[in-house]
Amino acid sequence: MRALSVLCALGAWVCSGLALLLGLLWGLGLKCDDACSPNRGWRGDPDAWQWTALAGLGVVTFVAGCALVVFVWRRRPGWAALAVAVGGAAALALVNPITSTEWVDHLDRRSPVELLVMATAAFAPVLAVLFSIEPRDA
Repeated sequence: MRALSVLCALGAWVCSGLALLLGLLWGLGLKCDDACSPNRGWRGDPDAWQWTALAGLGVVTFVAGCALVVFVWRRRPGWAALAVAVGGAAALALVNPITSTEWVDHLDRRSPVELLVMATAAFAPVLAVLFSIEPRDA
């Protein structure tokens, strides 16, 4: 079970790396790009602090993914669960402003790779924590 829990944690770690790249790309690079307009709120202002916050959320997600791998490897399921909670909250806060609100309605338009990444990001951290719990002898 330990190998399976570490494998799941590594899958979550890869997804957290993608979240890091996403946060850095949008937060420090693209920003509002060609769609800058004061009518769009902070999304239309390339100097808004929220863009830096997106980059920070990507970093927090990646650090939580690294912590998950370490805690699963060391068989600390409580700390691993905390890393999942922090990383999941940061990832949701990162993805929410970048994606449209209807992205779930259009899952049929996603490529198999996108669906695999979404499923891995959703289930691998939870499975890593569950598989890292050692059974107690009765």
